[in-house]
Amino acid sequence: MSSASQTLAAGVSGHANTQEPFENELQRFKSELKSKEKDYFRFTTKEEFVRELDVLQTKLHAGRRQQNMTKLQGFIEAMMQFGKVIDVFCQTSEVVAFVWVTLNTKACRSVPSLTDEYIQGPWKLLLLVGETFSNAFSELLDTYQRLGDTLKLLLQTHSLFPNDVHMALVVSGIYRDVLEFHRLAFTYFQQPMLKQLLVLIGQITLSEARRTREVEEVRLMDQKAERDIRIRRELSGWLQGANVKNDHHRFKATRASYPNSGRWLLSKTEFRKWFDRFPSIPALLWLNGIPGAGKTILSSLIVEEAKLLAHQPAVLFFYCRTDDSEKNNFAAIGRSLLLQLLEHSPDFLPFFFEKYKTSTEATLTTVSDLEELLEIAIKNLPSVYIILDGIDECPRDQRKSITLWFRRLVEKLQPKDSDRIRCLFVSQDDGFARKDFSGVSSLKIQSKDNESDIREFSAAWASRIQQKFDLAGDRTQEIAKQIPESCNGMFLLAKLICENLLDQSTVEDLEYELTPNTFPKEINEAYERVMFRVSSQAASKQRGGYCLLILGWLACSKRPLRWQEVQILESMDGEAGTIDMQRRRFREEPKDICGSMVEEHEDGVIDLVHMTAKLFLFDSELVHAASENLQLAKSCLDYLSLPIIHKSLPEAVGSVLAGHFAFLEMARQMISWKLTN
Repeated sequence: MSSASQTLAAGVSGHANTQEPFENELQRFKSELKSKEKDYFRFTTKEEFVRELDVLQTKLHAGRRQQNMTKLQGFIEAMMQFGKVIDVFCQTSEVVAFVWVTLNTKACRSVPSLTDEYIQGPWKLLLLVGETFSNAFSELLDTYQRLGDTLKLLLQTHSLFPNDVHMALVVSGIYRDVLEFHRLAFTYFQQPMLKQLLVLIGQITLSEARRTREVEEVRLMDQKAERDIRIRRELSGWLQGANVKNDHHRFKATRASYPNSGRWLLSKTEFRKWFDRFPSIPALLWLNGIPGAGKTILSSLIVEEAKLLAHQPAVLFFYCRTDDSEKNNFAAIGRSLLLQLLEHSPDFLPFFFEKYKTSTEATLTTVSDLEELLEIAIKNLPSVYIILDGIDECPRDQRKSITLWFRRLVEKLQPKDSDRIRCLFVSQDDGFARKDFSGVSSLKIQSKDNESDIREFSAAWASRIQQKFDLAGDRTQEIAKQIPESCNGMFLLAKLICENLLDQSTVEDLEYELTPNTFPKEINEAYERVMFRVSSQAASKQRGGYCLLILGWLACSKRPLRWQEVQILESMDGEAGTIDMQRRRFREEPKDICGSMVEEHEDGVIDLVHMTAKLFLFDSELVHAASENLQLAKSCLDYLSLPIIHKSLPEAVGSVLAGHFAFLEMARQMISWKLTN
């Protein structure tokens, strides 16, 4: 047996039942043979075969009926390979011996591949047909040629599947069909219409083999898919982290209304040197700008552009967020990137799973393990684009760890691999960032870069304002011009101004907001105008208090809150130990209560419009961080002390259905954070 066959045999050692399908097929085949037919399938000696073949060749030559015997070559080669495959499953069985017989080299001059090799056993079929049915002999050779071509295709995929009992069933199916072909051929060669019958026999038996293999391959693939799904679920828990897909979808949707926005960046020289197929070395870039300049939206644009590249790189991205433990540290970034790598390259599944099986952590937080998995996976891909947005929103120690590790990842690449990994850092331009990105190519967003985009944005909103307030055309143009002139390249400021103008109740209110002394020229002034409108339009002081209550919760929460969680906080009576959603929950939407200070997302999360909104609330003392944190912690403790939280499941079914447990995860996270910090 060849070394390849020995290797395969080693793979099935211990699987005695792989031999059984072949033996069953052989016994079934023998039982269906008549006594006369068994004589045809008995082994022939080399001398007998050589003698009969020589006689046949002589008769065909004398009768000018020579045939193209080389048509047998493909079938013989396929059968030689097939015999070795069978040998893997049946090393000591007579199955292999029943199929093959050794031929003498001299007898095989017409078929080069027969030399010193093994060929299929019942070759008396050739002798019978060649001598008795000479007109059908050519058809028989053609059938063998087609059988050989198809067998080669089937056998080429054998190495892709395990040599287990399931694979034995597939191979034994082919074995059965090869034997059955010869049995049927012997039977039908004694009847008329041989040509049509022979072609039909070849098609039927080969179709059966093909169907058997296809069914088994589908079963094996389904089995593997189910196993992969189970492993993915386990890994998703281990690599649990922020859902950056939702973040990216939101930013992408923001750009959708203004598809040309930000495209000026794509033609910048510094960006092209980083983005192009063969970048500057090292392939690192720091994109920076003032708060509100639209850096995150630009990051989402870069992600989409990278996905469109012809060489189809792996595009990894992350959006950091202040005070969110799932979005402001190296471990959170690492877990998210690993999940993205797994989605891009499923081949990493076994590698990650082996690491997971040896881990004692429910959620991967060990930095050394994260670094190992990230480095090996990223370096095993031909091309990787990494976009990390909002680095400045992470704590100082984490900022340093993140930038240092990803810089080293790129800077330590060998010259021949220098174009395979590139990383883009996006942040504000502050003292820490200048230290962290010293020596890295940088691109600063200038106010003039956003001018065209802000003009387009302002014109669209001016049109909406005109429709609501029935303004004259020239007044609409004045508004469209006034907005970008005050923004100094700050997209966020333009957004706040436009939304505040549209939210006014009367033309008189609108005109007041447009006066030079009132019209905002910086971010905090825009926030002041929004808060003034919300408070002045509140039906009562209580409603204005609701606005500040919600803003305080959002500013001090350690992760984004869902509107359902806010409703639980409002509906809870800690002293009474109850939740009254019917009487106490808000009947208005978040933006109706808080205006442009908040944003509501498709997944139910509500958030402050920007990190600068939190700073404004604290700096203006509309929200007192210390007292609000204390009050929020007390609310979490009150919630965890509610009687319904400690009921058994049968008793708590009503509360579950009513949504009273929606705040449970958040309350536990908040208390845990308070205790550890």
